[in-house]
Parts: sequence; C-alpha cells; structure tokens
Amino acid sequence: MPRKIFLLLSALIGLTVFAYAQSTPAQYFFEVRKAIYDKLPASFTAKLTGKPIEKELDKIPANALLDAKKKPWVELVFKREAGISVKVKNVDEFYEDLFGDYVSFFTLGNILSNQSEQSLMNKYDFSFFMDSPGTKVLTLKLKPANAENKLNLYVDNSQKKIIRVDYLLGNDLITTTSIIYVEKKGKKTYLVPQKFLVKVFEGAQEKVLIFDLTDITIQE
Repeated sequence: MPRKIFLLLSALIGLTVFAYAQSTPAQYFFEVRKAIYDKLPASFTAKLTGKPIEKELDKIPANALLDAKKKPWVELVFKREAGISVKVKNVDEFYEDLFGDYVSFFTLGNILSNQSEQSLMNKYDFSFFMDSPGTKVLTLKLKPANAENKLNLYVDNSQKKIIRVDYLLGNDLITTTSIIYVEKKGKKTYLVPQKFLVKVFEGAQEKVLIFDLTDITIQE
C-alpha cells in the first residue's frame, strides 16, 4: 500500500476512535435515544399484526367480545411521556393485556421505555465495543448491576437508530430482534419502527416471530 494512502487511512481510523472516545457508552446511548426521539412524532398508534397475534386472538371466546360483529385486534400506542403500550381492543378487561409480555420486543432495548434518563443510569452498566474502527454498526451493552441478563443494542451509527436488540441470560442468547423502519409524512418526515423479526431460542429450538405495525396514525 502506498505510504500516503496508509497514512490517510491511519488518520481516518484515529479520528473515528477519537470521536467515540469523546462519549462514554452511557452518553452514546442517550445520544442515540435523543436521535430516535427526534425522528418520532409526539405519539402514534398502529395495529399490531402477525401470525402469533392472530393465533392468540382466535382463542378469545365470543362472549368476551364487546361487539360480536367485530373481531378483536391489537393496538400499539407510543407516547413520549408514557413509552409503548399494547392492548387488545373490542374485548373485556380480562383479555386487554393478553400481549403485555410482548412489549419488550418493541421498546428498542429500553430506548422507547418511559424510564427517565436517571432511572436508566441507575439501572444499567453501559459498555460498548465494535468489530473494527470505523464500523457502521456499533454495539452497546446494557447490563443491570448484580444480574446475569444483559441487552446488546446494535446501532446504525450513520443514522443513530437501533437495528437489532439481543437479550442474553449469562452467555445464552434468549431472543434477538431485528427492526425495520418506515418513513411517515406529517409536518415533517418521521422514522417509525414498522417490522420486528424476533428469534426466540429455547434450548436447541429456535422460533421465529414476525410482527408488523399497520395503519400507523401520527399525532403531532
């Protein structure tokens, strides 16, 4: 490699490492959180769909429906001050929170949770690593103090968005969630997570769950 090109590449790599060194892992997490919030509307609602959803909805007895002429559906709501909620609609209270355990799939690794910055700072130890200097994807690790579980957040560093979240217990991968975004027009162009591809690992078994947000309605 010519010496001039080698020196230029070395300088660029050095600048990349220096840039990351300016932010602690915790600071970088909150920079990413702010960037994601800046691209989201104040709130939005959407219909949450997918085979796992439809399979469970089909099990709801007819006498639990508020309107027998309508099928139940699942509504996902995001509000800046409240985070993400998932509720079954057109059913009595007993079935409203049927998918409450699914919420963690859609919070982008606590990015969209309603926890304050101080609360997250107190809860997690933050660290990050990358495969090589200048890589497009940077990995953040969030680990609760005195706990075996942890979250690995894969960040598209060019757009500051979460593209994958891994949940681990010790060294065992429990779930991995890939996120695909869609642009929605309002007073400005928003970037909303729209598809979630979740792999669930149970011993030697692997299960794939796919969720989509449809009928996304923006509140500005």
